[in-house]
Amino acid sequence: MDRRRSANLDGVQALGRLSDQMVFSLGHALYGPALEDEDFECFTVAAALFELIADGVPRMPQPSHGMLFSASGFLNALHVVEQRSNGEGVEDYARQTSESLRRIVAARDVPNEDRPILEPLRELFAEVGEVTLSQAGELSLPEEAYWPPIRQAI
Repeated sequence: MDRRRSANLDGVQALGRLSDQMVFSLGHALYGPALEDEDFECFTVAAALFELIADGVPRMPQPSHGMLFSASGFLNALHVVEQRSNGEGVEDYARQTSESLRRIVAARDVPNEDRPILEPLRELFAEVGEVTLSQAGELSLPEEAYWPPIRQAI
């Protein structure tokens, strides 16, 4: 596997791991058990991702706060957020989501005003996880050679 493909696979897998963690952490926020430090860390990383989307300037995440997403992984997240924005501007939707996640982290609990977004946000991350799983499968397949195999040529 070439270096570019390997980097894309690593980035897609990083987004997939965040998606999985968010589904579980949002489940804790909705149904218990009590939120733990790793849940708040996950919310912080997700809030940073939504802040990048809310910025509206196309730029890739820096490898800080555990965000090692590749361009394709970031674009997968952006595409799902665009679909889920329900007629709102993508930037507004992402900003509101980021603010809610930041309030949860600051309060170390879920404020009542932020409860309504949790289930739709959980569904969003489940969808992002499915998309990244599919893309990771494609990236992990061996590349086709640009020329016919030597045996066919003989």
